[in-house]
Amino acid sequence: MSSASSRRPASAESFPKSSPDSFRRKVRLGFAGAALLVLVFAAAALVALNGSVSSARFVLDQSRQIIEFGRFQSAVERKMTTFRGYLLTGDEGRLKAFGVSRAAVRIELAGLERHASAEDRGLVERLREGEAEHERAAEAAIALRRSGGDLESVARYFAETVEPRREAFEAAIDSFLRTRERILEAAARESERTNVLSFVVLAAIGLSALGATVVLSVVLTRRLSALFEAEQEERHRAQDSAGALAASEERFRRLYDSGMIGIGFGDLSGALVDGNEAFLRILGRTREELGGRGLRWDELTPPEWRAADASDIDELRRTGAFQPHEKEYLRADGERVAVLVGGALLPGAADRFAAFALDVTERKRGEAERADLLRREQTARAAAEGAQRRSSFLARASQVLASSLDHTITLQSIAALAVPDISDWCFIDLISDEGIRRVAVACASPERADLARQLETANLLDADAAVGPPNVLRTGRSELIETIDDDVLSAVASSPEAYRVLRDMGIVSVMTVAIRDSLAVVGIVTLVSAESGRRFGTEDLALAEDLAVRAGVAMENARLFDLVRQERAIAEWHEARSSFLARASEILASSLDYRTTLGSVSRLAITEVADFCVIDMRQPDGSLRTLAIEHSDQNIRDEARNILKKFPSRQDQPYGPPNVLRTGNPELASTISEEMLRAATLSESHYQAAAKLGFRSYMCVPIGVRGQVLGTITFIASSSGRNYTPDDLSLAEALAYRASLAIDNSRLYEDAQEAIRARDEFLSVASHELKTPITTLQLQVQGLIRRVRSGATPSTEALAERLGTSERQVERLTHLINDLLDISRITGGRLDLYIEPVDFSAVLREVAARLEESLLRAGCSLTVNAPEPQIGAWDRLRLDQILTNLISNAMKYGAGKPIEISLSGTSDFVRLAVYDQGIGIAPENQARIFERFERAVSGRHYGGLGLGLWIVRQIVDALGGTISVESESGRGSVFTLELPRERARVTGPGPGNGERETGNEGAGVPLTARLKP
Repeated sequence: MSSASSRRPASAESFPKSSPDSFRRKVRLGFAGAALLVLVFAAAALVALNGSVSSARFVLDQSRQIIEFGRFQSAVERKMTTFRGYLLTGDEGRLKAFGVSRAAVRIELAGLERHASAEDRGLVERLREGEAEHERAAEAAIALRRSGGDLESVARYFAETVEPRREAFEAAIDSFLRTRERILEAAARESERTNVLSFVVLAAIGLSALGATVVLSVVLTRRLSALFEAEQEERHRAQDSAGALAASEERFRRLYDSGMIGIGFGDLSGALVDGNEAFLRILGRTREELGGRGLRWDELTPPEWRAADASDIDELRRTGAFQPHEKEYLRADGERVAVLVGGALLPGAADRFAAFALDVTERKRGEAERADLLRREQTARAAAEGAQRRSSFLARASQVLASSLDHTITLQSIAALAVPDISDWCFIDLISDEGIRRVAVACASPERADLARQLETANLLDADAAVGPPNVLRTGRSELIETIDDDVLSAVASSPEAYRVLRDMGIVSVMTVAIRDSLAVVGIVTLVSAESGRRFGTEDLALAEDLAVRAGVAMENARLFDLVRQERAIAEWHEARSSFLARASEILASSLDYRTTLGSVSRLAITEVADFCVIDMRQPDGSLRTLAIEHSDQNIRDEARNILKKFPSRQDQPYGPPNVLRTGNPELASTISEEMLRAATLSESHYQAAAKLGFRSYMCVPIGVRGQVLGTITFIASSSGRNYTPDDLSLAEALAYRASLAIDNSRLYEDAQEAIRARDEFLSVASHELKTPITTLQLQVQGLIRRVRSGATPSTEALAERLGTSERQVERLTHLINDLLDISRITGGRLDLYIEPVDFSAVLREVAARLEESLLRAGCSLTVNAPEPQIGAWDRLRLDQILTNLISNAMKYGAGKPIEISLSGTSDFVRLAVYDQGIGIAPENQARIFERFERAVSGRHYGGLGLGLWIVRQIVDALGGTISVESESGRGSVFTLELPRERARVTGPGPGNGERETGNEGAGVPLTARLKP
C-alpha cells in the first residue's frame, strides 16, 4: 500500500473524498439548479421580448395608420385639384376625374375607420363630417357650373361656401395628423424605453447564462479531469485489486453514459477516437461511422472554424487545456449546430484529450429571433419616420405650391425646400417657346453660392445625351443614377469646360423626374447629391416623383388661372370697348353737326384710348384741315397746335394722316422709332419740336363715307407709356366707322334739307311758271268772251293775234307739263326711247323753224351750220326735246344776242355745238347746272323750273352720248353734244351684269332706258 501511496500523483490529493454516488447526486443537483435557472431566465426573457414585441407592434400599427392617412391626404388633394379644375374650365373630363378621386377619398376614409382605435373614433368622425360638408358644397358648386352659371357667380359661391368648408375639412385633417404624430412619438419613446429595458434584461440573462455555463463547464472539466486522474490512480491501485478497478470503471462509465453532456475523446493529430451518445447526437453521427473509417475534427468543423480548432490544439499542447468557447459543428445532413466546447489533456497521455460539448442552438436561435425582431422593429420605425418625414415634406411642399399662382415663385420655393431635406442641389427647368428655361437653383452649401448663381442660366448638359436630364426631357420617364462616375459626366457634358464644372461639383448621385400638366411634359426637377455623399434610392425617387406631380398640378392650376384671368381681361376689354363705343355713339348721335360731335369724341378718346387725339378732314383741294386736337394738358395741347400750325402736313408724307388719306389704309406703329419720326417731320426743327412731345406709339385710321376717304383720326400715346396693339387698332377703326356714319347722316340730313329747300323752291317756281301761261290764256279767253257777250265782233287780225297768244301759252304749258312728266319718268328710273334712223340735220332745221317766232320775240338771230345730213339711230322726239331745250336756254340767257349752231360728224359720232353770247356761267357752277332744279342765276330774273339741262343730260346719257359746257362769266357759253351714230347704250335689265347695249337695230324698235336719277 505504501509503495502504492508513494506512486500517487499530486493531483490526486484534490480528488473528492466523497463517494461516486455522492458526486453523482451533486452533479444532478447542479444540473437541476442550472435547468431551473434557465427556466427562470427564459421566463424573464419571454416577458421582456413580449413587451418589446407589443411595443414594436403598436409602433407598426401607428406607422401604418400614418401611411394610410398619407394616402388619404393624397386622395383629398387630387379631389380638391380636379374639383377646382372643373370649376375653372367646365371640362367634363375633369369632372370624371373628380368622381374617381372622390371615390378614392371614401375608400381611404373607410380604411381609416376600420383601423381606428376607440379614442380615435371622434377624430375619424370629424373627418367624415368635414368630408360630407365639403362634398355637399362641391355638389352644389358643380350643379351651379353645369347649369350655365357664369364664372363670377361660381367663384363667389366657391369663396363664400365651398372654401370655408374646405378649410374646416383641412382643419379636421390637421387635427387627426397632429394626434397621430403625438401618439406615434409617445409610442416610439415607449418602444425605445421597452427595447432598452428588454435589451438590458436579455443581456443580463445571456451573461448570467454564459457565466453559469462557463462555471459549470469548468467545474465539470476539473471534476472530470480529477476523475480521470483518480481513475488512473485507481487503475494503478487496481493492479493488485481487480475488484477495485472494475468499480472505478463502472463509476466513470455511468457518468460517460449518463447523456447529461456530450463527451468526446481525440488525439492531437486531429482524429476523433471516441465519444458518448450525447456527443454523437450533437454531431448527428452514428457509432458505426465512428468505428468504421473513423472521423476527424476537420470533417466536423466548418471551414471558418478550423483556425479556432488549430488554436485549441496549440493551447492544449501549451497548457494542457483550452478555455470553453462557442463554435459550430457540421452535422451529417449538412446542418450546422452551435455548441459550447471545452477540453483538457488526459492524465498520463501526452497526445490524448477529452472534450465536452453543450448544444446551444436553441439559445442561438432565440438570440437570432430577438435580433431579427429588433431589426424589423428598427426598420419599421425607420420606415414610419421616413413616411412621416415624406408626408411632412410633401405637406409643406403642397402649402408652398398653393401659396401663390405665380409658378416661378412657387418653384423657387420648392427648390429651396428640397435642399437640404432631400438633396444638396436642386435644379428646376421649364419648357418654353424659346427652349429650356431654368427657373430655380438651390444649393445646400453657402460657400457655393457663387457657383449656384452661375448655374442659374448655364446649360452644361448635352441636349442629345442618352442619360440624365436631357433624356428625361425627351422621354418624360424618371431617371435615377445611384452612382455618378467620369463616364456618366463625359456622356452628359456639353463641352470640356462643362465637364470640369460638373466634376468640381463632386456629384455622387442624381435623380431627375418630369413635371407634367394635363397635356404634356412641361419641365423637369433634378436633385443632386454631392458633399453629403448620400446615394439616392427608389424611395427617394418616389418622393421626387410625388413632388413633381404636385408641382405639375400647381402649374396646371396656375395655367388655368392665367387662362381665366386672360379671358376675364379680354371680357373686361370688350366691355370697356363696348362702353367706350356706346358713349362715342351717344355723342355722335347727339347732334347732326358732325364737327361738334367729332370734337366731343376726341375729348372722350383722350380719357380712354390716347394721350393725343387729332381729327383731320379733307378739303376740296385735297389738303387736310385739323378739325380737332385734344390732350389732357392744356399747355401740351397748345404746343401741339402751334406745331401743326407752324409745320402743316404735306400730301406726299410717307406716314401719318396724309398717307392714310391718300391710300385709305390704317396705320399702326406700336413703337415710334426715330427713323419713323424723322420721315414724318418736314425739317430738323419740326423733328425737334415733335420729339419734345414724347410720342411713343401711334395709330391713324381713315374716315370713309360711301367709298370716299373724308378724313382721319389719329391716336398718339406718350406719357401713359402704352403701346398700341392690333386690338387697339380695331377699336380705333370701330370709332372711325361710327364717325363716318355720323358724317354720312349729317350730310344726308343736309342733302335732305337742301332737297326740301329745292323742292319748295321748285314748287314755288313751278306754280308760278304754270300759273303764268294759264293766267295769260285765261285773260285771252275772258277777253273774247266779254266781246262775244257784248255783241262786239273782233276783227280777224285781233282774233288771230289772241288765238296765237293762247296757242303759245298752251305750248308753253304743254312744255312745262312734259318736263314735269319727264321728271316723273326719270325719277322712277324709266325713260321710253323709240330708236329709228334719224337725220339729225333735218330735226335741227325743224326745231329752228318752229322756234323762229320765239327767236324773233327774243331778238336773237339763229345761224345753223349743218351742210350735210347726219344719219344715226336715235329717238326723233328726244332729239327734238334736246335741241329745243338748248336753243331755248340760249335764248333765255342770251336775249338779243346771236346764236350759232354747228353740226358736224365722223363715221361714228355726231357733234353739236350751240354758241350764245349771253351772261355766261361761272366755273364753279358749270357742273351744277346739269343737276335737277339747279340754275347758274336766280329764277326770279329768268324763270323756268331748272329742269331743262338736267333732262337733256338724262336723255343724252340714255342715248350713250355726252354733253358739256365751256363758259366764262359775261362772255357767253358753248354747249357741246356728242352722240354715237350707230350705237345707243342703254342701261337696263339685261343679261350678265345687268347692262344692255343696242346698236342700229332698224327703224321702229322701241327701247326702254333705265336712267340714273
